[in-house]
Amino acid sequence: MRLSAVSLLVFGALVLAGCAFPPASDEALHVGLGEEFVLHDNQTAIIEPGGLEIRITNFIYSPCPQGAVCVWSGLGVGMEYKMGGKVEAGMNLVRAFGYRTEIIETDYKTYARLKVMQE
Repeated sequence: MRLSAVSLLVFGALVLAGCAFPPASDEALHVGLGEEFVLHDNQTAIIEPGGLEIRITNFIYSPCPQGAVCVWSGLGVGMEYKMGGKVEAGMNLVRAFGYRTEIIETDYKTYARLKVMQE
């Protein structure tokens, strides 16, 4: 019985230690200029050279119903760019700080495949 109590204590400590450190997927991706990469909600990529940071802040998936007249498609990727202490953000924002982001593919729910180029 004592062995199982020790095992349980060790297991509990390992679980708590796992909670103390964020998973590796939450860390910023380091990506070369012109490379394709995938970002998920609230994930950041740092574009090298230059140090541009790009983060997906949210996704919007609310497509216009068939037969309805809508002002916009209801689909979007919230993006935030940081560089030199400045921030630019917006929905489907693809130009910031002299860079252009191409949204290659997205499901507007969980991910976006992107490519960043200098203008």
